[in-house]
Amino acid sequence: TVVAGKGTLTVMGQTVNVDTTTIFKSKVSTITSMEMITAGNIVEVSGYTAGDGTIYATRVEVKKLAMEADDEIELKGVITDLDSTAKTFKIGMQLIDYSTAKLDDIPNGMLANDMYVEVKSKQMLTGMVLIASKVELDGDGKKGVDVSVGEELELEGIVTSDASLPAEFTLNDQVVVLSATTKYEHGALASIKTGVKLEVKGTMNAEHKLVAEKVKLREEGDIEIKALVGAVDVNASTVTVLGQVIHVNSLTALEDDEDDIRYFSLKDIAIYDTVKIEAYKDATSGDLIATKFKRESRGGDSDDSKLEGTVDSINGLLIVIAGVSVDLTNVDLTKFGGVAPVVGTKVKVSGTFANNTLTASKIETDD
Repeated sequence: TVVAGKGTLTVMGQTVNVDTTTIFKSKVSTITSMEMITAGNIVEVSGYTAGDGTIYATRVEVKKLAMEADDEIELKGVITDLDSTAKTFKIGMQLIDYSTAKLDDIPNGMLANDMYVEVKSKQMLTGMVLIASKVELDGDGKKGVDVSVGEELELEGIVTSDASLPAEFTLNDQVVVLSATTKYEHGALASIKTGVKLEVKGTMNAEHKLVAEKVKLREEGDIEIKALVGAVDVNASTVTVLGQVIHVNSLTALEDDEDDIRYFSLKDIAIYDTVKIEAYKDATSGDLIATKFKRESRGGDSDDSKLEGTVDSINGLLIVIAGVSVDLTNVDLTKFGGVAPVVGTKVKVSGTFANNTLTASKIETDD
């Protein structure tokens, strides 16, 4: 059940967790949101696995209303509960029958528990069993990243278990070790909970575990902007919108509504594209950091801008929100007692942006 962009789907025996940062796409015109997905729909899910049949989705795409002849379904994961006599195994909670499957690139033609594989099937589940037509090794068939002992590594993903000292947790199939010297940004040890997206920088030890030197957690964005892009700096990973420089990092969820570019990045953005950004202000640097970045259209010719955030300062009918100067001269301020809203009020503003000022045509409180 998915409500207001948050909840779970069950796909081929896997529990798929989605939230408001999960990218949603649909090739079916009658399915326009995650909440409209129903049993029998064909979907493609990308995300991070907890290894127990749970997936934290970064992207869900509806492919078809239902499976058709000659369609193929796929499932990737780690083999568990292998029964070489019955010719079955599990990926997460999904039971797979490989008795008639072609084994491709499998060492010595022998499947094994803990082997990372891709399973393909040309039919829907039969009595909740997936009848495999092909099983092939994915990569080198091992979980985790392939780096040498002592090598530094930056890794981002979604936490699949809570942490406490001394602690280990799995991040994107890689075991991460925390210590008393691990530094935290935008959170603390107690912030590392199941489902939280974060980035780890550390060094690989002899046990092939990533010893964390620094953990950067993703904050929730309390600022929303919809406006035309004024400038793009791919090298600095920034865009300028409403005169403000917005930083995009590895924890930013990127989405494209215009061309549906699967591996969408800042290099695909141009001046005058219309974008919608959720961001927060970094307490240390003062930078605006995007948590979610979506291109809504290419080359817009209308600057109908929207800004949502907290009033930081007031000077008569000029207020500042997230560094943006907002002129309230032309709006109805009756609900604010005929004056500008006080500092600390969270508001939504619509208007046009020119000469480094957003001239408001409408303002309302954000309830």
